[in-house]
Amino acid sequence: MPESLLINGHRPISLLPAALSEGVHAFTDERCLELAGSVRVVLGERSDRLSQALKDKAELTKALSALMNRYQTCRILQNGEGAEETKLVLQQIGK
Repeated sequence: MPESLLINGHRPISLLPAALSEGVHAFTDERCLELAGSVRVVLGERSDRLSQALKDKAELTKALSALMNRYQTCRILQNGEGAEETKLVLQQIGK
């Protein structure tokens, strides 16, 4: 698991079974609500971190794609490829 998804060094999903096990039925309503609140907080944080990690990955992929497109365009221009091919490449990358 990526370190960015750990919460205080713990794998949050692995902590949930103990809170949600059959033993819950033996607890008071107050204790169950306390555990439910803890589960909500942990799942919310996990969701936020996962969302951020996916957003970061999408941004990185987009940035890398932009740089690769520019790199490929420069290589074509440096290699003296035909004017028609250069026009096609520039059209494909929106230049």
